[in-house]
Amino acid sequence: MSKTEFQSALGDLTQKKLQMLVEHPLGKLKHSFDRKNSEKIRSWLAAEPQTGLPG
Repeated sequence: MSKTEFQSALGDLTQKKLQMLVEHPLGKLKHSFDRKNSEKIRSWLAAEPQTGLPG
């Protein structure tokens, strides 16, 4: 799953607790993150992509 797909599955990023909803052939999968992990996810999504090691 790419970063943009992950972000679109999260829905509203302004909520205190993020919820992820994924369509699956057997049904919808829904997961709620606590506040601490929601903050980690927001910082990860806001971070610039890293390139390979220099040299």
